[in-house]
Amino acid sequence: MTIKVTVDQNGDPSCDPETYDVGKSNGTVNIFWRMDTAGYEISGISGLPAPEFFDSASSGNTGWKVKDKNDNLTSYPYTIQVASTTSGKVTEYDPIIKNGGQDDDLVP
Repeated sequence: MTIKVTVDQNGDPSCDPETYDVGKSNGTVNIFWRMDTAGYEISGISGLPAPEFFDSASSGNTGWKVKDKNDNLTSYPYTIQVASTTSGKVTEYDPIIKNGGQDDDLVP
C-alpha cells in the first residue's frame, strides 16, 4: 500500500490519495509513502498515535514506512514533512489515514 507524495511548483506538498482508505484486513498493514518529485525528500511523519501505528521509519531518502494495526474504524489525521534537498526548507501537509478494521473472515 503506497501513498504518492508530490511537490508543486510553489513548493507545496500533497499526497495521493489525500485520504488513504486502508480497508478491511486480517491484521497489521504496511503503509509506504513514496516521494515522486525530484529535489525533495520525506523528512518525517508525525501525529500517528502509538500503539495503533508503529515502526515508523525512513525507507531511504525517497520514502517512509509505518505499520498500522488496522484494528478499528477510526480516521487519523497526520502531518507529513517534506524537505527540499537543495535549500533544506521543510513544508508540511496534513492528509488522513482511514482504518477499515479487521475482517473476521480474514483473521487466521
